[in-house]
Formats: sequence, structure tokens, C-alpha cells
Amino acid sequence: MTPRVKALLERAAVALRSAESTPLLEEIGAADVGLPELLQHLRAKEGWQEEEAWTTPSFRASLFLMPAGGTMPLHDHPGMDALLKVLWGQIRIRSYDWMEGQQALARATSDRLVSPADGAQRLEPHRDNLHRLDAVEDSAFLDLLAPDYDVEAGRPCLYYVEEALVATEGGPSIRLRPVPT
Repeated sequence: MTPRVKALLERAAVALRSAESTPLLEEIGAADVGLPELLQHLRAKEGWQEEEAWTTPSFRASLFLMPAGGTMPLHDHPGMDALLKVLWGQIRIRSYDWMEGQQALARATSDRLVSPADGAQRLEPHRDNLHRLDAVEDSAFLDLLAPDYDVEAGRPCLYYVEEALVATEGGPSIRLRPVPT
């Protein structure tokens, strides 16, 4: 990773909870992280691959590679802010929010196709924090998390399975069950 990209990531992480972070990620393109060369080594049988780009005590930046048809299962980022910037290809992002006062129930908040032209996507601690990603094409995206996952601090990454559609006041919700990792 070039010093310019590291500097942009660090500035974006510091400003992650403000609107100032999004334009900083817009300055990073596919060539800055070695694409499309990295995609040539993508193994089609894997749902996704993570190339850890840079980690500090306050944030983590990773490059994720996904073959067409690959899936990153439904997961969360507890108490974390995140920015996701598609650098190559097209990814479908399905997001959910936990329902207050309803154990294990979540409501769908968005279902969108994202490409490099769409800019950075913001995920907040209490908005769009649960999400699933499906690669429509061979794809790569940059993921910036602040703070990083930390089991001891109560921020483990949990994966979920959609168990059932449940009728709730305000519309349908989905019952989620954590998957042991």
C-alpha cells in the first residue's frame, strides 16, 4: 500500500463519524491497491478473501476480494462505524437493523447494488450494521472499521442465519440466529 493511500485511510478513520470521511475514500481507486492484478488470483471456490491493508489501535482497513457469485454471510459490526468502498465490480448489499425491544429480530433497511460509481457506503453502529454482501461480478471493496473488532471490548464479529419471517407491528421482520464460529 502506498504512503498516499495509508495517509488517506488514516485521515478517513479519524473522521469516520463525520461526513468528511467519505470524500477521502473517493480518492482511492482500483490501481492504488493493485487491482486488477489481485483479482487474477481470486479463487472462485471461496466466497471471499480478505487482504488486511492496515491496522492500528483505532481502526482497521481491509481489501476484500469476491468472485462473481461469492457471498459474505450476514454479519454485524457491533458498536462500530464502517465505510465500504467498491473499487471493482458490483456488489449487492442487503442491510438490516435490530428492532428495539425485540430479541433476535431485525428489519430490512436496504437492498442495493453498489459499484465504484456509487461512492463509499456508510454503516453506523445502529443503522445498516447487519448486512450481507453478494458479488454480482468479480469484485473488490475497501472496508474501513473504527474501532476494530475486539472480543474483550464486546465487539466480536458475529454471523447470522435468517430463520423465519415474522409478522410485527410496522411490517415483516426476520428472526436471526447467531452462527457459532
